[in-house]
Amino acid sequence: MANLTKANLQYDYKWSHVGDDDPKKTGNPDHVELNRQEGYEVLPFLNKNYPTNSDALKAERAVHKVPGNLRTRKHIYDWIKANWSTLA
Repeated sequence: MANLTKANLQYDYKWSHVGDDDPKKTGNPDHVELNRQEGYEVLPFLNKNYPTNSDALKAERAVHKVPGNLRTRKHIYDWIKANWSTLA
């Protein structure tokens, strides 16, 4: 499992929460959709799904290339996995 921190991320993200979307209140980030602009959702997604920091950073770049119609964590993860060898 990767161990990225906020400082490692390559893109700018929003870090504030609105209402019930606060993971400190819910205990977890959103379960289904991944908001690619919210760092508090992207960071745990990367750390959970990729074994090394370098893989997680590659996946971070890929997250921003995933087609916009793919919104769930599973669909985004599956797209990255299917396209891994073509990603820089």
